[in-house]
Amino acid sequence: MSAPSATPVAGATQTPRPNRPLDRDLRGYLETNADILTVVRKPVSLAHIPALSAESEGPILFETIVEKPGFRLCDMLVKHRWSQCRALGQTEKTYLPTLAQRLRKPPRGFVHVATGPVKEVVKVGKDVDWTKLPTPIHTDAEQFRTSRRSPRSRIRRPASTTPATPARRRRTPIAGS
Repeated sequence: MSAPSATPVAGATQTPRPNRPLDRDLRGYLETNADILTVVRKPVSLAHIPALSAESEGPILFETIVEKPGFRLCDMLVKHRWSQCRALGQTEKTYLPTLAQRLRKPPRGFVHVATGPVKEVVKVGKDVDWTKLPTPIHTDAEQFRTSRRSPRSRIRRPASTTPATPARRRRTPIAGS
């Protein structure tokens, strides 16, 4: 399965851009790395996104998700070392020392802002429902790690005689114990 109507990454420069300021947000990252970003404009089902993402060698952006109109989704932002170098503004030679240094530092904390992309859609009270977000399921095992309130995690047991809990095993005494 290949990404439909995608802007190819072929010919894109994968060289890092050292000593440049880091992007302040995801939109900035996507703009800065437009030369390696694959943009899928054709409508794509949420069920197909994991397979298409896995085939992508660089960052990929899905602009139209069939089941979630109005949402966009990006993936594989730092899949390879060269994209990790670009994200941190480092060369491959300076990447590991820089990463190690930054991981030793405490988290920077949150920045409170009055406006911005994070405040474009605000849900409060009963309107808050994280299951409305476009969350692709990459593996069968992953679907069971979601919240117990998520519709995806509810398992409907077929009407049968199978007990809801496993039967207890009989303990067989071991000779001499």
